[in-house]
This record gives sequence, structure tokens and C-alpha cells, in this order.
Amino acid sequence: MNLNKLPTWQKGLLLIITAGAVLLLGFFQIYTSATATKVEGALFNVLQFIFSIIFAWFLSAFIGESQFVESQRKFAIGAFRRIKEIERSINRTQKYVSLLEDEADNIVKAKLIAVNGGLSAMQDTVRSSIADWSDIIGDEIQITHETNKLKKIRNDNDEVNQHIDGSTTENITDKINALIQSLPKEIANDFESYEDTMIEECVEDIANQWLEERQLDLYCFWDSNGMFSSDVSSVKAGDRLSLSRGMTESRMGALMLFNDDNQQVAVVTNVCTNEATYEDFVEAFEAFYGRKLIPKVLNGKPLTVKVIKIEEFDHQSERQHLTVQVEQEPVHPCVFELIDDE
Repeated sequence: MNLNKLPTWQKGLLLIITAGAVLLLGFFQIYTSATATKVEGALFNVLQFIFSIIFAWFLSAFIGESQFVESQRKFAIGAFRRIKEIERSINRTQKYVSLLEDEADNIVKAKLIAVNGGLSAMQDTVRSSIADWSDIIGDEIQITHETNKLKKIRNDNDEVNQHIDGSTTENITDKINALIQSLPKEIANDFESYEDTMIEECVEDIANQWLEERQLDLYCFWDSNGMFSSDVSSVKAGDRLSLSRGMTESRMGALMLFNDDNQQVAVVTNVCTNEATYEDFVEAFEAFYGRKLIPKVLNGKPLTVKVIKIEEFDHQSERQHLTVQVEQEPVHPCVFELIDDE
């Protein structure tokens, strides 16, 4: 009999049956010891010995397989973490190559397209490698997929991009946290460190954008459904506004533009080109300028921005976009490192 082909419940059933047979024979031998003949006693001993050997074999095989599966599971979790690191590296490289394509000439662009094709092939290999471990850690892989899917939904339904109930984002975040907590500690820690890495990458992304012109332009919008306390009708190019965190019924903690009356007139969009969420962007932005962006009405010290351009109202999206330029200098150490590298 090949125990490896049997499901776990059948193996457990066989173990219980053989243990029951050994106990039953022992009880029956004790019960009939006064009347049993020598031949019957010898037969009971032989049967009990045989069933004891079978029970011991089943037990050792069951425990041995459990230990083997557990060791394989630990190895699979380690391999899965390495594969996810490779996948993230490929994603970052693909984004960088795509950015280079926009400014490259035709010859260089053709080479970059070939590089991108190779990176896509590597992505297929990564997905295949993950599928190879699904028999051992299939539940963990499914949870990570579900967590990433919820993160994407949260990002797509971000309060800055759509008018949604604030509780919707909170519910999704609660689900994400619950799923992460159900994962093995090694994978859960990877998720936490990945969040920190995303913020660091977002800071570097903002720094690279600032370095091009030694200034940072932000794309903002006023939304007719955004429940702002004011609009951009009184704002014109050349005006100065303050920039800090703000709050409306549909947006919590977003970066917003305020007029001189401390009224919200627009919200800042995410400038990070990686997979950072809006919350990651806000944290990275504050780290880049070295201050918590608290509104003036709360005795905070917001940034000052200059309005560069105001676009016409878009009736289809019911939004009006404007571009502003941050007037303060960044203080994050990575800025000085980039300047020294030039």
C-alpha cells in the first residue's frame, strides 16, 4: 500500500482502526485468559504482535510524512519569498525601461523593446515558479494574491481618484490587515517591509522629478462632487496657495490646496510612478520636504505653491485641473546624494 497516495483523513482512519484492533485484542485476551487454551493464547499474542507492527508502521509513516511536509513547507515559503523579490525587481526594471523608451531615439528604443520582451519572459518564469509551489503552500499563495488584489482595488478606488464613502477604504484596509495576519510570519514581514520600501522608492521618484528642473510641479484638480469648501473660480495663474493635508466628507488626509481663507480648492494627485498608494505618496512627500503638512488653522506649517496653469473645466469628468509648483526646497538626504552624483 502506498500511503502517499491516500488523503490525510484515510491515513488517520487506518491509524485509528489498527490502534483499535490492538486494544480490542488485548481486552479480549484479558477477558478470556481464564478459559483460553495455550493455542488460543499463542494465537492472540501473534495477532496482537502483527497488529502492533502494523500500527507502529502506520504511525511512523504518518509522523514521518507530516515532518517531511512541514520541512517542505518551510523551504517553499523561503523560495516563494525569494521569487517575490525577483518579481518586484523585474517590475521596477520594466518601469525604468518604459520611462527610457519615451525619450530614446528609434535605435535605442528598438533595443529597449527587446529588453522589455526579455523582462516579460522572466515574468512568465516567475509565475511558473510560483505555480510549482502551489501544492505545498497553495493557501498562502492564494492569500497573497487576494491581498494584492484588495490593495489594487483600494488604490483604484482611492479617495483622491473617486468620490467614495471613506468607510469603503477602511473596510478594504481591515480585510488586508486580517489577511496579512493569517499568513506565516516570514511572508507577513515581507509585506510590511515592502510597504516601507515603496515609500523609500516614492521619495526617490519625487527626488528624480525635482532634479530635472530643480523644482517640483504637482498636478491637482477641483471636483464638483468632491465637497470642497471652495472652487478654483477665484484662482488664477501666478497666485500662491498653501499645501497641507486636508479633509472633506469623501477625502481623509489627502494633500490639498488652500486659499487665503483656509478653504480647500483642489486636491493633489499622486506623482509617484511606482505602485505606491496615495497614502504612501503623502508620507513620501512629507519626508521629502521634512515636515508634517498640518493646515494653518491647526497651527501647522504648510508648504507654499505657485499656480502655473489652470485648465478649462472638463464637463465629462466634472473636474478642473491646475498645475502648481512647490516653492520650498526639499531637505531629504537623497536630494543631496543625487546632486553630488551629477
